[in-house]
Parts: sequence; structure tokens; C-alpha cells
Amino acid sequence: MVRESDNGGKGQALSYTDVLDILEIVDGVGEGCELTVDVGDFHLHFVKDAAGGASAGPEPASGPERAVPETPAAETEESAPTEAAETEAFSADEPADPNLFEVESPMVGTFYRRPAPDRPPFVEIGQDVGPDDAVCLVEVMKLFNTIVAGQAGRIVEICVEDATPVAVGQVLVRIDPAD
Repeated sequence: MVRESDNGGKGQALSYTDVLDILEIVDGVGEGCELTVDVGDFHLHFVKDAAGGASAGPEPASGPERAVPETPAAETEESAPTEAAETEAFSADEPADPNLFEVESPMVGTFYRRPAPDRPPFVEIGQDVGPDDAVCLVEVMKLFNTIVAGQAGRIVEICVEDATPVAVGQVLVRIDPAD
């Protein structure tokens, strides 16, 4: 992933909030994940192995290393999302029919049913899908990740309201593979 700034990366540094956001994403991803962040001349490459361990470190940059500024505790508490909100959203899911395939969120982010506000939703209830068909987007730090069905079948339930936060492992869509 590469995140570009509006000013072409000139004079841009990561804020304390940016670092917290990156750590939240890294904490929420499943095993076997790789993340690369480039901001200005700062480059971070992170790999989470199959055992759940992590190896991270800034790769050598062409310029001086950037220090993360200290932020008062009050600002940190306001900017960090609460675990209770994520848990509450996740626990709202009802127990599912074991015959249904559940498409789960692979990351913490915001769920979107449409590719753009002026476009129709990716899927509707009753629609047939293939395993590689897009069913939604999950946005994390202005990066939109397409989530595919992973299973052929018919959409029987869309479990999340459009433009709402989702947690890792939260069920987004249920598919009946029997069709």
C-alpha cells in the first residue's frame, strides 16, 4: 500500500494519530499479512507471519529519520476508537445457519455497499454471485479494499448497514451455497 499526500509527500511527517491508526490496522489483520507504508521519505514494511508473529522495521530512507511528535494524553484518548464500540458492533450479529457461507471483514474499517455514492450496490439479497465477485468495500485510512464473495451461491443476508464501522471477523454478508 502506498499513501500519497496532496502535496506530493514534501514536508509531510506521520502524526501520532497516523501511527495509532497504522498500529490499529496491523493489530486487526489476520495472519500472513503484509503492509507497506510510504510517507515522504519514510518507508515502513511490516509482515505478519502465519504464527501471528510480526516483524517490522523502517527500511533505510534516503533522508533523515523522522521522529513521531509527542501528543497529550487527552488527544490520544479522543482519537483512538474504543474497543467497546467494535465489540458491540460485532456482538450484534445473530447466530447463523451452519449451511450458510459467511463473508467476514479481514480488517477494522468502514463498510461500504457501493463502489461510489452514485453507483448501485455491489450485491442485493437474492442475487447470485461467484467466488471472485465483489460484495463490498472496507475502507481503512482512505484506502478502499474490495471484499470478494469467496464462495459461489446466492446472497441471503447483508449483515452491516452501509457506511458503518466493522471489526475484524465481523460477518458482512451471508451466502447460501446450495443454489
